Amino acid sequence: MGLLKKIFGITQDQEEEEDVKSRPEVKKMDWNKIVCPYCFGEFSHKEVHFRSMTVKSNVMDDETIEELWGDDEQKMEQELKKNRIARKFQKQIEDPELKDFWARFHITPDQREDEEWNYPVIRPSDKEMLYHGTDEGLIYSDGFLMRVKDCYSEDSTVRLCPHCHNRLPSTYGKHKVLFISVVGITGSGKTVYLNQLLESLQKHLSCAGLITAQTFNLRPNERIAKNSFLPMSTQEGILYPPMMINIIPNGGKRGQDETTLVFYDIAGENCINTDRLYRFGPYLLKSQAIIMLMDPKQFPQFDESAGENPVSNVVESLIDFFDTSGTSQRPLMAAVLSKSDKLREMMDDFTMDEFIQSESVIFKKIQWNSAKKGFYLDSYRQMKGAMISLMKKLDPEEMIQGQLKKFFHETAFFAISALGVEVQPMYNIGTDEDPIYIDLEKDAEQAVQLLKKEQKHGPVQEPPLYKGRKQVLLGKHPDTGEDVVQSFEEIRLSNMHIEYWLSENPDPYRIEEPLLWVLYRLHVIAGVDS
Repeated sequence: MGLLKKIFGITQDQEEEEDVKSRPEVKKMDWNKIVCPYCFGEFSHKEVHFRSMTVKSNVMDDETIEELWGDDEQKMEQELKKNRIARKFQKQIEDPELKDFWARFHITPDQREDEEWNYPVIRPSDKEMLYHGTDEGLIYSDGFLMRVKDCYSEDSTVRLCPHCHNRLPSTYGKHKVLFISVVGITGSGKTVYLNQLLESLQKHLSCAGLITAQTFNLRPNERIAKNSFLPMSTQEGILYPPMMINIIPNGGKRGQDETTLVFYDIAGENCINTDRLYRFGPYLLKSQAIIMLMDPKQFPQFDESAGENPVSNVVESLIDFFDTSGTSQRPLMAAVLSKSDKLREMMDDFTMDEFIQSESVIFKKIQWNSAKKGFYLDSYRQMKGAMISLMKKLDPEEMIQGQLKKFFHETAFFAISALGVEVQPMYNIGTDEDPIYIDLEKDAEQAVQLLKKEQKHGPVQEPPLYKGRKQVLLGKHPDTGEDVVQSFEEIRLSNMHIEYWLSENPDPYRIEEPLLWVLYRLHVIAGVDS
């Protein structure tokens, strides 16, 4: 084989492509085996339930009907039947299926801001609730059950999983579905990355010849912009609903060529504990791809306080989770060095030439060519080479890349910056309802004067210097009545007080590359050279 390669001039890049494992198989869509993106139960499109938009109140009781129509048995039976059906359209005290699902995560359905969670449920098998009491109330599109017309001639397009009663997009299950999980420990930048990626996803996808057709569950009010705080990290102990997007190849047909992408975001604290992964990360076992984010400062070479390589802890937890689950699923793994712009800032503190060159491709945006649509293989090869070189220095014992490559179906390394500009840490020593933001990095004395001026949290004292740091009286302890005093250093080291302020418009780069690689490996887009 080696001689043939020499004779026919196969390049090293081509040889590497030959050695890459075959792309993971993506099951063809089967309308009778749709997988719920919440509970992962299987169901047929004909079994899907619907949230009724008809809600009856003040339904008459049977005794009153019997009194009114007791002399006319036929009429009374008709009215009793109408009354029985009307009761099915009353608001529910609770939706047992929905309640049981979210109770596993200590969340009540009404906490999910779904105003219709206790509206009646229409089951296709319950013909009484359907138009004319027959299957005539089941409305299909291209043979796929999309909506129902109830017995009061009202339509409903709110589709529900028949197992857990979580709401599904109107076309969910009609097209090929790909599950993509985003993981990484606290501070790795998952929330900002997902916001930036999804905010401008149409632009990123258009570079690869794709357009968006439908979105569902995208988180509102978290746009990242100049003169605003960055969104808070994913909260520990909470299961966030999946975010879903339908995409179509440019020139493809709506419905016929669509693919549904389902994104999952798991809190960082849950990524380093196998038991928590079982509870809050069951979707990992169904994912065709995982995007794992790593902050440079989570490597001890860049930050001594990082400890013994916390990134490897995430890798070990993931592998243990898959091993103990008994599943044979081995997804793609995109290992992503986030906040790569921070490496430039570190050049003043480290001999960065030992790790990375200032002109590295890691710091460069992808130059998209409008005439070339797809995943840029030549750009990826450059990134691959730069990241392999860097990871050898960050992880010389291969505690990370060695395990990833051995365990997952295929592993690729990337570097991205979701912001591309500096952020300013601001310290809230007030409350969420009544915040007081100060910049302790600049001048602690200014912070004291600001607190004196605001006078919102009791008196501010300037006690004698304690280890060279000023202290602030934050108030009285609610139980003991004693003064609560913290040094500025204590406040600075307490993450719960910190929010990050963006004083410039973000200028992200390469955030689309890991996702496009996933879509390339899953046969959604083609690989091309720019």
